[in-house]
Formats: sequence, structure tokens, C-alpha cells
Amino acid sequence: MNNKVLFKHWLFVNIIPEDNISGLVTVLTIVTKSENMKPLLFSLLFALCVPSFVSKAQEYEFTEYKNGLIYSDTTMSQLKFIVDSMNLKYKHCDPWRDYYSMPQTFGYYVTLDTGRNVDRAIEDLKYDIPLDDFMQRYPLAQSEKMLVVKFKYTSYEDEKMIRYEGVVPGRWSNPDVDEVDTGQYDDEMKGKWIYDSYEYDGQTSLYAFYIPDGFKSIKLNEKCSKLIQYVDCMIDTNEQVLLKDAKRDGGWRLYDDEKAPVITEHRDAFFEFVDEKTKQFDLPEGLNYQDKGYYDSVEKYRVKREAYTEQILSKEEQFKRLLESAVKETIANKTGDAGVEYYAARYNFAEEALVMKRSRRVIGGCSQDQRPRLHAVEIAKLSAKTVKWEVFLRAHLDIMNDRFESVAYSSIADEFRQTYIKELEELDFDVPSLILGVALRMKEPSGFHYYGSVHRLGRSIAESKYKNSFKQQMASIINDDEVDLFNRVLIFYLYVNYVGYTEDVAERGDGVVELKKLATNFPHFMRKGIRYPEITKE
Repeated sequence: MNNKVLFKHWLFVNIIPEDNISGLVTVLTIVTKSENMKPLLFSLLFALCVPSFVSKAQEYEFTEYKNGLIYSDTTMSQLKFIVDSMNLKYKHCDPWRDYYSMPQTFGYYVTLDTGRNVDRAIEDLKYDIPLDDFMQRYPLAQSEKMLVVKFKYTSYEDEKMIRYEGVVPGRWSNPDVDEVDTGQYDDEMKGKWIYDSYEYDGQTSLYAFYIPDGFKSIKLNEKCSKLIQYVDCMIDTNEQVLLKDAKRDGGWRLYDDEKAPVITEHRDAFFEFVDEKTKQFDLPEGLNYQDKGYYDSVEKYRVKREAYTEQILSKEEQFKRLLESAVKETIANKTGDAGVEYYAARYNFAEEALVMKRSRRVIGGCSQDQRPRLHAVEIAKLSAKTVKWEVFLRAHLDIMNDRFESVAYSSIADEFRQTYIKELEELDFDVPSLILGVALRMKEPSGFHYYGSVHRLGRSIAESKYKNSFKQQMASIINDDEVDLFNRVLIFYLYVNYVGYTEDVAERGDGVVELKKLATNFPHFMRKGIRYPEITKE
């Protein structure tokens, strides 16, 4: 297919009202195989990753409708109908299982730096040398007491693993040690060592956890169990946003097995038909994205093409026939296609568009690349339109939690990404139960149980109209000795993030006072590292 035609088409498809400047990444990422397109691709990708574009993204993250939400009144009406039935379902949802805390204990994190008898120390650990004996034998070793939790995960190599992680308030990152899961997850491990080492510049360093009293998992109390149950009742644990075999799309890294060519005969025929029919609206020759007025020209081009397609072209039988063939071909490819999805969603193939979008895992080219979030918004809208509640709520929570893959992370980008908690509040959810429920952690969750980011959830609480309810419930959990320590710490830091994002100075001051009072529930060695939010912001 002609690269110029493809470029024009992608420009039209991706610079849409909901989009911001990052839509250009999509345009050039898909303009594929021509070597002479690569310099332009990478210059645009670089431009999108510098702070000069942040102010524009802050102003236009997502389009808001007249109702002040990112979903239209029609979509909200469809969603409210579903939520009403879900709330009725929850009222008749009997407690169907017990929930248990993640295995946790007080342990000691021990490090021995390079060149200090590390090889001999590792041999001693294999025989479970007592901690006191180890510290006497290796006086240069460092030891720190901390809460240690363990959990299962699957590595990128699809290997079953166990991670042991220290919980250290005040640190930017927690120490951890990983082991291959050979069936030892439920072992108490009393008096055992978990260790690993790494080499650098020819020297070996040791890092390890010593577990004096063994891991314990306790049954969660009724308060926490009901919160988790509410989440599992509202969010289908058998479903995910993306399909199991969804292929990566975008960014600067695609695995070789995801680069396999796909058949695009019908897609290309459809694009060429649309381009031929709308060529009177083409952009001026030689227009460059760095030129003054470039984006205004692109917007005018988009509006004219979109109006013509909507009012005239979409009524033609050939348009309908070619689009249907392109949709069937794309679904058969199991890869998704942003262009075909765009037309399918607008012209009577909403269910198919949703399948295609769920077949495509959009990877951000950099942390300020909005494409993954825009992709999730489109999935949420299509899910509402096609009454796929189990997909909608996960997609919206992913937007709230900024749960997307990106080549790089930047706190600058994080600042302008809103949480959109008000959309959930307008749907008559028990929003505090939902947010607190996804913040809690447990052993062996149900299927695809949804977990949220404490950082992002805390920010959403600062934007919520139910702040008082949140504060009362968070304080209740933190003060409850029957709740496991790890969950109490998580909720404490949920409170910390809420206070940190609060704009009102008086409210922030009251929040810090309350946090210091709540912190007395924790052992002294954990309290000493806590960092509290500044009462006044710069």
C-alpha cells in the first residue's frame, strides 16, 4: 500500500477530538516498512517525550462532555442501568469464601558488600547459620529489622516465582529477593535464610532475609473481607481488559514473535477507497509538523474528512461492504488495527471494534505518550455501548491507576494524568468500598482480582466527594489490631497519598496531625522512617 496514502489515513484516524499531540506517535508508528520514514518517526517520538508538550497535555488529556465527564450522557445512562443491577446482585451475594492475609513476618535484611568473604558467607547461609552467629563471624555485614511479606508471580519468561519483600516506610524502594517457586510458598521458613548475590566488576555482593519466627497468614476480619468481596462482586474475576493473546503495538520494543506479517488486503482496499473519495480534503503539500499552524491545519483536515465520511461516504454500499471485509480480516489476524477499529466503532461494528481493541496491547513510546490511556478510554466507551460491564470497569480503573506499559516512566507525565473518580461517583457506586477494596492485599486472590496503586488511589481520594467516609474507614483499618500489619501499612500510605495530594492547606495540616497519631499503631523501628507530606506546597 502506498506509504503516503497510509500516512494520510493514520493522520486522519488518530488526530481526533479526544486525542492530544501524542496521537502523532500512533501515526508514525504504523507508517511501517519504508526506511525513509524512520527519521521522521524517531524525531516525533523524541519530541513527544520532552517537557515542552506537558502544558498542552495538561489542558487536553481527554475530552470532557457538557456533563463534565469523559463519557457522554448516553454512555452514562447505559452504565447506570448496569450499576443498578450490579448493586442488586451484591445485596444478594452471600459471603462465599474466607480471605487470608499475605504471608508476613518480622525479619532481618542482611547485606555484605563486595570483597568481604562473601563466598564463605553464602556457604554458611546454606546451613542456616543463626543470625547472631553470622553477624559475629562477619562484622562488616549490615542488618536491619523490617516487616517481610511474600507473594507469588510469573516472570517474563513464564516461570513461577516467589518474591520476598521488605516493607520499609520512608524508602523509595523496598529490598527484595526472588526465588523459583518449587512448592515452598506455604512453608513457615522459621530460622531460614532467603538470599541472593550479584557480581559487579569482578566482586560479589550478598543480600538476604533472615526469618527468625516464620511467616504467618491470618484470616482477614469481616470489615476487610466485605471490602474485598465488594470488589470481586463488581469486577468479574474471570475477565481481563485485553484478550489472552493480545499483541503488543507501539513503543520501541516489539518481540520477534509479535512482528509476524499479517494479511491486510481488505484493510488496504478500504483505506484506498476512503482516501480516493476524500482526496479533496488533503493537507497542503510539504506541510511539516514543525511548521506554524500545522496542528490547526490537521484539525481542519480532520473535521472536513470526518463530516464528509459521516454524512455521505458511510451511506454508500461499497463503503459498508469494504469496511465489513476489513473488519473480518482484522479479527481473523488477531492483532487489532487502530484504523479499522476507528471506522468499525463509528459505523455499526461496535462489538467487533471492541474485540479488535482488546486484541491490541498498546505500549507507550515514553511516559508522556497518551496512546495507552486513550486506547483504554475507547475500550471503556465501547464496553458501555455493547453492555460489557466486566470490561468497562477494569478499563476505567486502569485509567485511574495509570496501569499501562511504557518504555520509560516520568513523574512529570504522572502529574497531568487525572484519576476520573467522579465518573464512578456519578454511577452510584459504593466508591469508598471499591477503592479501599482494591487497595487491600490478600493471599491467593480470586482469578483476576483487581489490585490498585496506593499512590494513584490516594490521589483519587483527594478528588473525591466522599473524603470524610474515606478518612473514617482508613483510620478504622489502621487502628484495628485484628487487621494484618501489611494491610494496615498499605492503608496508612493510602492516607499519606491522599493528604499529599490535598490542595487545601488546612485540610493538609489536619491530615498530617492525624497521620502522626495513626502511626503510633506501628512498631517504633517502622515509624522512624516515615515521611509526612509538607503542609504547604510550593
